[in-house]
Amino acid sequence: MRFVTMLTRAQEELDNNARPELAGELPNLEDYDIIMIGYPIWHGATPRPVLTFLESYDLSGKKLVPFNTHEGSGQGRTVSEIEASAPNAEMLEGIAIQGKVAQEDDSRTRELLTEWLKKLAIGCRCFNPSKVYVRLGLMLHTRLQLDKA
Repeated sequence: MRFVTMLTRAQEELDNNARPELAGELPNLEDYDIIMIGYPIWHGATPRPVLTFLESYDLSGKKLVPFNTHEGSGQGRTVSEIEASAPNAEMLEGIAIQGKVAQEDDSRTRELLTEWLKKLAIGCRCFNPSKVYVRLGLMLHTRLQLDKA
């Protein structure tokens, strides 16, 4: 029942182009150059709470890195929606992983993520200062301090 309720809510928010209120406060985003934004695809679109987040903060000069799970739509229209919601940020290459793979194949998921992160060169001296703020499903998961060496 919860899944059906979530799908109904997602469709209503998409139909109304809603911007639901976010719960909680974020740390000062001035301290971060790179913001990784993780989300599930909602009917080929960015979840409306993600757009609320993007439109609520000045992300000028930030590098945004989208990553998501999906069941066939890949990135869908999320990249263009994120770019429109944070027009003064730079979009880096994201990744879309099929939800079934993410849920059932840890090895393959790890492989895909490792290849993607290496391609982005996150974790090396490529970005300065070397801080990354990781946000998964609009819940603060962790703050990573990248190796400066």
